[in-house]
Amino acid sequence: MDVLITPEIFRYLELSGSFIWKNKECKTLSLLAFSETYIVFITDSSFHLDTESVVEIRTKNEIISLRVLFETVIKTSSKHWIYRFSYSVKEITGVLQERWNNLLTIKEYQQVRKDVRLSMTTEFISQVQLKSIEIQIWFLNVQKNCILYDLSFSGARFYTIDDFEIECDDSLLMKLSFINPTEIASLRAVVIRKRTVLIDAIACAEIAVRFVEPLDFVFLSRLSSYFQNHT
Repeated sequence: MDVLITPEIFRYLELSGSFIWKNKECKTLSLLAFSETYIVFITDSSFHLDTESVVEIRTKNEIISLRVLFETVIKTSSKHWIYRFSYSVKEITGVLQERWNNLLTIKEYQQVRKDVRLSMTTEFISQVQLKSIEIQIWFLNVQKNCILYDLSFSGARFYTIDDFEIECDDSLLMKLSFINPTEIASLRAVVIRKRTVLIDAIACAEIAVRFVEPLDFVFLSRLSSYFQNHT
């Protein structure tokens, strides 16, 4: 269960650079992903490692020091090299350790609870601090207001009385607003089902979507916190 370093994760960890040390020589790397047992970097040049080495991941105020052991390397079509290492933590402290572990916890809950559907009950809305079940979606650069019915790490279902021309496999952007603190999650999604249903004799379009990875960090944090409190 690897954590992909999206721009949001990059800012959350306050990353400034990664370096690998071999025989007192330093090489610059870019962190791509990590899990509890392995870590992945990308670089624009190749190098050879046959022994345990030390990697430093630097942030705005702190440094993560890791012992790494080479596992695999892949050369991409863009002439970059992606290196995967097994690792153990040599040194990590303070806020950085908390954030590193938090990302791994979020990923674990996302994997385990991927398809658990959460209905828009008063309790759930209060727990995740969802501002409203009225959400905005953008389809073909046009905004539509919809009513959220349920939600999971993998997708969502919502209703609208505006029966616009949207079909299976169409892509859209969904935005969820949260409070305390005020945050907005933007989620890219693909339509997997659309049907017409009657609600109080009013014809509504029911639309089910599957989210596209990588998922918004705000969204991941809110849902993982909910599952932590209800496990």
